[in-house]
Amino acid sequence: MVPQVAQRVEAILPKQSVKQEIAKKTGSLPPIFSEIARCESGGSQFYKNGKVIRGHITPNDIGKYQINMNVWGATAKRLGINVYTAKGNEQMALHIYNLYGTKPWSASKHCWKIALR
Repeated sequence: MVPQVAQRVEAILPKQSVKQEIAKKTGSLPPIFSEIARCESGGSQFYKNGKVIRGHITPNDIGKYQINMNVWGATAKRLGINVYTAKGNEQMALHIYNLYGTKPWSASKHCWKIALR
């Protein structure tokens, strides 16, 4: 998970093109996404009190897909994606997945790898 690679990809494609590609693909998420979300956040973007879910170990992990703001915050901002919303969190997760596959979620692989079989 190297943000410099993401920055190079974004430099090649205009911001709007990247965002349009993400939006097109959001309707058909990879099947593993539901399992990753279940393992990362219980499948929810928000706690019952309405606050966005943050990582217990790493509070900079945000939402349903636990997008790490230290790693992905600048990229999300450049793309105009708000990871604090359910739609934005999903869009950013898809962008990351398109670049790196499931590797950025390897910390929870013990939980979701069963779905790969």
